Amino acid sequence: MQKQRKLLICNCEETMPLSQKALDETFGDQLAAPLACNLCRTELHSFQDAIKKGDDIAVACTQERNIFETLRNEIAPETDLTFYNIRENGGWSIEGKKTTPKIAALTARARWEDTPTRTREIISDGMCLIYGEGQEALDFAKLLEKHIPVAILLRKADSTLPFLDGNIPIAKGSINQLTGSFGNFNILVDNYAPAKVSSRDELSFEPAKPQWRATASIVLDLATTPALLTGSDKRSGYFKQDAGANSEIYKSLLEIIDLVGTFEKPLYVDYRENLCAHSANTIIACTKCLDNCPIGAVTPNGAKVAFNTNICEGCGSCAAVCPTGAASYKYPAFEDLIGQLSAMTAAYAKVTILAHRSMAEELTPLAHETALANHFANAFLANDTASQPDRIETIITDDPDELAASLWRDEKPTPLAATRMTTSGEKRQILRLAAAALHENSEFQGETIPLPAGAPYGKVNVDPDACTLCLACVSACPTNALGDHPDKPQLTFIENACVQCGLCKKTCPESAISLEPRYHLTKDALAPAILHEEEPFHCIRCNKE
Repeated sequence: MQKQRKLLICNCEETMPLSQKALDETFGDQLAAPLACNLCRTELHSFQDAIKKGDDIAVACTQERNIFETLRNEIAPETDLTFYNIRENGGWSIEGKKTTPKIAALTARARWEDTPTRTREIISDGMCLIYGEGQEALDFAKLLEKHIPVAILLRKADSTLPFLDGNIPIAKGSINQLTGSFGNFNILVDNYAPAKVSSRDELSFEPAKPQWRATASIVLDLATTPALLTGSDKRSGYFKQDAGANSEIYKSLLEIIDLVGTFEKPLYVDYRENLCAHSANTIIACTKCLDNCPIGAVTPNGAKVAFNTNICEGCGSCAAVCPTGAASYKYPAFEDLIGQLSAMTAAYAKVTILAHRSMAEELTPLAHETALANHFANAFLANDTASQPDRIETIITDDPDELAASLWRDEKPTPLAATRMTTSGEKRQILRLAAAALHENSEFQGETIPLPAGAPYGKVNVDPDACTLCLACVSACPTNALGDHPDKPQLTFIENACVQCGLCKKTCPESAISLEPRYHLTKDALAPAILHEEEPFHCIRCNKE
């Protein structure tokens, strides 16, 4: 929701050409103080005066936030502070004199307060297992042992390696399986052999055990074998490094020594299994979240799926590809993403949005529902998919100069008709509202738009000669797009509810069903349509249906 914060804006020693008059016209009484020149140093009194009044404050500076937070904690700890960057994001650009509208949009976004998400507690004792093959494992263990408990597992152990002084357990063996998550990794080791306590000039080992189980809060993997975990670069507490890349290993060590204590992890995804189209009657249909989760946090669970919140790192892939909304992203919530962008466009109607694939796998809503719902003047999607015409343009490049050239153009975008709408509810509902508004103000006269195979919108077609009205499709449909009639043999269909999961097609014993990916723009998509019906048989004695 939009929070009424007072604003403190600084021109950073006149390196940004900001105008007090323009700020007054734009923000009015939202300003907590006049435009500052050196807010973090010589004009710090303006900040002090503002927080003493008890208002929540948004400071247009991120570089010196530590100074402001320290002073806030001393003077008015109850004051809620937020910070946003207008310098690198606008004021220092080559068009600095023209960036007041952009700064207004950034300010509107900074005043948005995200909906709090649920969290879970993770406890780490700091126990770190170093898995390596030689002297490097021993050297890095000596560095870590001064800060956290460490154990070493050598995949290959040269007999000339010296035995370490101190309390670092050393063993030889290879990791067969690594499961669990930060704070509670479970390790299955093959041919486990601990070092002999009698080792003197060189390491020697006890007789090997076929398997051994161990636990650790953190794993530093220096072995030359492939990563032990799927999506290893996204797994908290697991560090996969090349033993020869010392600079990268040192960075990991600095992270590792801080991973001790109690941590709060957001529950990024909300899953409603009643909307899930994974399977029905043992027939598999939708596997999009399973196929797209980069770290294996989503697994099959009978007719539904299960989300491992210990593993999930919040990339948003599942929510982006989920056709029904069963998986929705909560950090930030989809409603907050739309709310922030709505606030920005309310402040500056000619916003052009660049949505980059790495910003969020949740870019599916940013690419269509959000961009369309807010009626951006233009929308660009940096991706590797086919281009959408006109308003959404795809830029396929990994060259920053080419990207800049694509975005910096002389022609000014022509804004769409200003139509504000309520952007609450499911993302499919928001898209329908946005598409309807665009359709109403466009020259396009058609009612449907063809879509490629696999799109989550479309129609179900039924061959009336093959259909026996057994209604197996009705019981399989996870979204109630298909329905029957309580009093007569009839199959109905609500196109707006169909996610093209294909369960109906796979369930039909007569192969009477086919799918037609498309988007229906009119209200007809919201009403039940009769796909097939037959006249009920009349009793030969009483003539009753």
